[in-house]
Amino acid sequence: MDVIIFSLTDCGHCQDLKNRLANEKIPFKDFEINKHKSFWDDIVKQTGSDYVPTIYLKDDKTKTGRILVPLKDFNNGDDAIKIIKKYTL
Repeated sequence: MDVIIFSLTDCGHCQDLKNRLANEKIPFKDFEINKHKSFWDDIVKQTGSDYVPTIYLKDDKTKTGRILVPLKDFNNGDDAIKIIKKYTL
């Protein structure tokens, strides 16, 4: 399972989540939304939300995934880490 974080360079919440993932030794890919605009636009269409950090848990086998949106699927970094661990470990 790939963990993809959609983020903004100057987003404190994004940086906090990426630091937490690194500390937990959970590998992830960081997609800065301004550099991956078409992918991000698809995520926004699917979720109806443009909040970051948004998390995409992509299953390598099925090529499908689960999108986690802040304030909808998780409220803080601790919640996000718990959910990511649940689906990746």
